[in-house]
Amino acid sequence: MPEIDTRVIRNIGDDMLGVMLNTDSCDREKAEAAVSRVYEQCELTPPAVFLWYPSPAKALTAAMLCAWMQTGKSVLDDQIADDIPRVHLSERLYPLPSTWRGWLGNLDLNEDKLCFSRRFLDIRQFTTGGVTSAFQEHIEDLLRTGAHIRERLCFFIRAEMKNRLHADSTIKFWQDTIGEVAAETNSSEFHGQMQRAVQVLEQLDDRQHLFVLECLLQFVFSSQGDDGGYNWPKFRFGQHEADRVAQLLIRKELGTAFAGPLEALEDVVRNCGWWCPWTSACIMVERPTEMSMDNNGLLHRVDREAVLYEDSWGFHALRGLQVPGWMARGEFDAARIDREKNVEYRRRMIDRYEVSRYLNESGAQLIAEDECGKLYRKRMNGDEDIAMVEVKNSTAEPDGTFRTYYLRVPPSVQTPREAVAWTFHLEPDDYVPTFQS
Repeated sequence: MPEIDTRVIRNIGDDMLGVMLNTDSCDREKAEAAVSRVYEQCELTPPAVFLWYPSPAKALTAAMLCAWMQTGKSVLDDQIADDIPRVHLSERLYPLPSTWRGWLGNLDLNEDKLCFSRRFLDIRQFTTGGVTSAFQEHIEDLLRTGAHIRERLCFFIRAEMKNRLHADSTIKFWQDTIGEVAAETNSSEFHGQMQRAVQVLEQLDDRQHLFVLECLLQFVFSSQGDDGGYNWPKFRFGQHEADRVAQLLIRKELGTAFAGPLEALEDVVRNCGWWCPWTSACIMVERPTEMSMDNNGLLHRVDREAVLYEDSWGFHALRGLQVPGWMARGEFDAARIDREKNVEYRRRMIDRYEVSRYLNESGAQLIAEDECGKLYRKRMNGDEDIAMVEVKNSTAEPDGTFRTYYLRVPPSVQTPREAVAWTFHLEPDDYVPTFQS
């Protein structure tokens, strides 16, 4: 595979990163036209109905209803009676009973094209194979960022939907969803299909409703095939799939053949958020209104949600980890950090609070002192101890004082000299402060 100018790769990566983090409102006309071109290039009739939603969480309820609307009755007649679990359903979400798993996993391969065949939408088949060193160097960060955004958004949506399903597992869930879908389209045929689907669902009791909802949630969002292998979610990630499109664009520059609708897919990621294709309708999602990342490409924000959509759906995150709002805003003290049992939460809280401040307020032990400074250690339950060396700047500040710094070091160090030498990648005997100005 030939090499190409690294500037070309960098420009593609920077461009697609901008697409991935775009928070402008979608141009719905352009987005619908781009999706229609994907349908056409896949030799499918474009959807008659586009259903727009302000966030993936809202769109997911509509996608579940669409799945049931087109398939529910036939499955219900033969399978649901024998497959209702005898234990609490949340304990049986993974794996699904075998007959349901087979039906859900193969739904998109049915002859009547309930949704796109995987051969059109599985971008993996176009992004495997050897790559150039320049590709690895300049696109790897974009790929990590894209995977992180998709994973965090999917995780949070799953958690919220499971909470909603258990809180409201009756027919009211479907009735509310119909209201949301109906508000987006005037298609009488589509409304009729929805009503027929709900008539079937009205035959179920509450426990069966919960089972159906959790099955559909898994199908629409993270379907498992019969062989246990992972199938890409039925939702396409739109702008948050820009890293994958970047791979395709680079391969085009390298002269690698591509048998998919690349230009149409590129237009889709540039013009819309998530989307979910069906035969008669396509569910479309607006872009987030706010999205904040740290320098490492992880979702992060301290003053408000790291991801926020126009319907106020979103979540807080610190260095890539979803956290409660009070934690992101720093509304806690050292004592609250010590009471936190979740190790990952505790690490983010210490980082948010500042390690030096936490050590000063939490009773860290002074374990050694020499001419290089002071070494402190804080015992941490269930996690690595925190060790920091306190040193003073050898250069005076404008007011004549000498600024104190705290440097985090491995908990295995025993003296301040060893700690400071470690920060210079030196052995203690090789560290000579006179020469480290």
